[in-house]
Amino acid sequence: MTAQTELPLFEGTQVPVKELYDQLDEWYNLLAFLRDFPPVSLDQALAALEERAHTTAKSVVHSDEGILGGTPVFKGTCVPVSTLFDYLADGYMLGVFLYRFPAVSREQAVTAIVAAKELLLKEVHRTPNSVFHCHSEIVSGAPVFVGTRLPVAILFDCLINNDNIAVFLDDFPTGNREQAVATLTMGRELLEKVARAAVIR
Repeated sequence: MTAQTELPLFEGTQVPVKELYDQLDEWYNLLAFLRDFPPVSLDQALAALEERAHTTAKSVVHSDEGILGGTPVFKGTCVPVSTLFDYLADGYMLGVFLYRFPAVSREQAVTAIVAAKELLLKEVHRTPNSVFHCHSEIVSGAPVFVGTRLPVAILFDCLINNDNIAVFLDDFPTGNREQAVATLTMGRELLEKVARAAVIR
């Protein structure tokens, strides 16, 4: 019989941190996790989410004064992470970006998009904004675009699946282009902030 590896628990609870990650990977809904696991506080969940998002972001994006004056780029390339988000915001599919910038792998690009999604999830619980929000009575608390019941996660899922903003809006007409672009801009800014913070430390 082999010894089972102990999973890290939220401090003061018997809840494995992995439960949070599993639920977010499936539902992208922090409030639902907190309802399911009441011993875990919002601050504990946000700290765990932030740690994973930072680790994910730093795995593919970095900043170095010797490369483009410190502009955050994809690791192993001179391609700014902002270029990916600019392409997506301009209505291009992920495949077009990857074709034009072959130094960036699909895995790197997808990981950057996922990290942006996770950073935004943390942000919506810390700092209210006018683009998206979450409320326990709307879609069980998943972050949605303001004025809609449309989860923000769907935008990121569509982009990862090689749809563009136009297809997303055709499929989900309650959303609007301005909200989608603003979301991508916020995600890019948060990713860049993580990359720059790693240099300062």
